[in-house]
Amino acid sequence: MKSTPISFSHYDQLKAWATLGKVCEIKYVRNNQMLKASSKIVDIRNVNGHEYLFGEDSLVVRLDQLIAINGLSLEQH
Repeated sequence: MKSTPISFSHYDQLKAWATLGKVCEIKYVRNNQMLKASSKIVDIRNVNGHEYLFGEDSLVVRLDQLIAINGLSLEQH
């Protein structure tokens, strides 16, 4: 499945939160279900052509599955 890249400004915000080590409220979709997690963003990486957010406690979310972080909407339109 091909992923849709997020905007550069959203990508930069994710990197900033990762650098700050701040616990973030993360909303994302997986298997047509909206999920929530509270986690520090440990890294943002490209794996096999897809960008992923890596959080604490083994949280892994593909960036195009993100809905919002800390109230900032990341949904693709």
